[in-house]
Formats: sequence, structure tokens, C-alpha cells
Amino acid sequence: MINKICTHSLNYAVLKNEKIVTKDIVNQAANTEILEIILKKQEG
Repeated sequence: MINKICTHSLNYAVLKNEKIVTKDIVNQAANTEILEIILKKQEG
């Protein structure tokens, strides 16, 4: 999960044209990952 959050954080930073991955970007990536896990549990 940490690898996924790191990868998503880097992708979000690139999409926002940021040169630094901020705490807000990491939080966004982590929240997205957590939501995906919750949705998968609800489906199954």
C-alpha cells in the first residue's frame, strides 16, 4: 500500500506541475487509496 501511495503521490504532483510532493498531495493519494479499498470491500 505504501508503494501505491508513493506512486500516486508522484503522479498527482506531476499532474499539478509541482516540483515537490507536499503533505497535501500525499494525503490526497492516501485518501484515494483508502476509498478504493472501502469500495472494493463493499462490492465483495
